[in-house]
Amino acid sequence: MNDVFAFGYAGRKLPTLVQNIKDADAVLVDIRSDPLHRPTWTRRNLEDAFGDRYVWAGDTLGNVLYRTTAIQLVDGVTGMELLLSIAEKHPVALMCVCERESECHRRVIVAELEKFGLRVFHHPPPARATTTASNEDTKQCPECRAWIIFPRKGGRAAADQDAHILREHPESYRRMWAIRATMRNEKWLGAEFVPEAR
Repeated sequence: MNDVFAFGYAGRKLPTLVQNIKDADAVLVDIRSDPLHRPTWTRRNLEDAFGDRYVWAGDTLGNVLYRTTAIQLVDGVTGMELLLSIAEKHPVALMCVCERESECHRRVIVAELEKFGLRVFHHPPPARATTTASNEDTKQCPECRAWIIFPRKGGRAAADQDAHILREHPESYRRMWAIRATMRNEKWLGAEFVPEAR
């Protein structure tokens, strides 16, 4: 199964999201019950922008009670079957309008997806980094799937990835170094063991 990226489009730019979906080879699944209100983000406009990479699932995964604070999916079982069938072939970009997941019905959908063992990231699929120099290359972060640009010479890929993980995912970095220490039969000293970012 592929990863799921759950997010709200509030404050985002459509051209950037189109590029991100293309780079990730993902399918955008729109879970809004009524995708008509905002001109840029209407269903018709998104169908034009994404083509067959856009699926409106508001008829199954929309929130019937979206005008209130309560959550009731139209047809959660059918909607989950749709998401799982897409995730077998492509990463899923699960989109609603709400910026905060705590205020959005997608949190219910995400919880169900996680029961099936799918990894869920709470941001759009990251666009692939593009390099401008012949001595640069890219690597994807295993935590957030962001792309990291690093110099090709000198085997710096691992160092640059470590620096990114330390900066963006400090808890994972500590766990990573704890595992490395165990493998080398070194004593784990907690946070003090973590080396500085290079």
